[in-house]
Amino acid sequence: MKKTHITLATVAALAAAIAVAPVAKADVPSKLNEARGIVVSNESAAAKLNADLAKAVYYAQNGTQKRAAALIIYDSTKVELANAKAKAAAQITAIDAEYEAAIKPFVDAVKLEEKAVADQLAMIADAEKTIPEFEKKINELNVVAGVTGESKSAEIAAYEANLSTLKAELADLKEGLPFKQQDLKDKQDQLNAKKEYEAAVAAQKKELVARELKNYEDAVVAAELEVKEWTEAVAILEKEIETIKLNLVKEGLTEDQLRAIIAQAQAEVKAEKTVSSTAVYRLYNEGLKVHLYTTDFNEYNVLNERGWRQEGVAFNSATEGTPVYRLYNEGLKVHLYTTDANEYAVLATRGWRQEGVAFNSVKEGKPVYRLYNEGLKKHLYTTDANEYAVLATRGWKQEGVAFNSAN
Repeated sequence: MKKTHITLATVAALAAAIAVAPVAKADVPSKLNEARGIVVSNESAAAKLNADLAKAVYYAQNGTQKRAAALIIYDSTKVELANAKAKAAAQITAIDAEYEAAIKPFVDAVKLEEKAVADQLAMIADAEKTIPEFEKKINELNVVAGVTGESKSAEIAAYEANLSTLKAELADLKEGLPFKQQDLKDKQDQLNAKKEYEAAVAAQKKELVARELKNYEDAVVAAELEVKEWTEAVAILEKEIETIKLNLVKEGLTEDQLRAIIAQAQAEVKAEKTVSSTAVYRLYNEGLKVHLYTTDFNEYNVLNERGWRQEGVAFNSATEGTPVYRLYNEGLKVHLYTTDANEYAVLATRGWRQEGVAFNSVKEGKPVYRLYNEGLKKHLYTTDANEYAVLATRGWKQEGVAFNSAN
């Protein structure tokens, strides 16, 4: 737990440098206060300002650390958003492809009917063009026969037979055209209905993609706001320091004394380094069905390009604390995390490759639970007590607290 104040031993010593020793004199009022149980502070204004300055420096340092942690998370959320956008774009492309594939048979059916109607109309037009030509030819043959006396009966009979056949075909074509046109309309109606249905399905899927993407966008906005708020808070804290320093100068404190108080406060912040934290990122490999945990932001980004899905900050590692070792089993394609140095050494002789200290655990912090899935032969680590409870009902065996997150 972080302290909310610093020790005042140094502050008291520094205050003595500017305090004036009181002159011995009768002090009956103090005896009355003592008899009445009234406690009166003997702290001088300068000593109080000294303490206030030390606290203000401590608070500013603490705020700066919080802002740095917020920046790390902000950078992480921006990377996750970029990856989510790429994933969403791929999902939208896939949804559009599914839509096109679903309506394609109906589109093809409409095209076939359109061709059938077009062919029918073309045959009608051709017949309507040919019939007058035949009729004209028959008339010409009759004129020639009448003028020359030459017999054209055979040719005329042939043209008349063809003309009769063509007229019958034209009648059939015109009679069948409405049926072809109705078939086309039916296919168009079916296509439109299919388009409407598939468009609704696609819209639903895209809405889910958009919602998931918005979660990442909201995370970026929240992380950005967190950084902004810490930036403003630190600025206020630093302004408080300057105000107190000015008041101390008015009280007669020297620059050296000011620097000594500030150095003491900074030293106390540094002494509490063990409670500062580093983000531990979680990734998931869909193919291997495994999670990976790392404090290395570069590794987090590189693995994202190699089939691993980024899942953000899982928990926090202490800057100092009990080391949590990471091992890898090439055969099982899984990582294992342990605070047991002996287990770390023994497993190295049993097919596990040692990968050093992954992060650190603290004695008091947020518990990180471990679960094991017998079917998958995989471990999972989480700070989410609800997830820990839910997964226990879905084939995962609870293995208790593996280590503790810094915060």
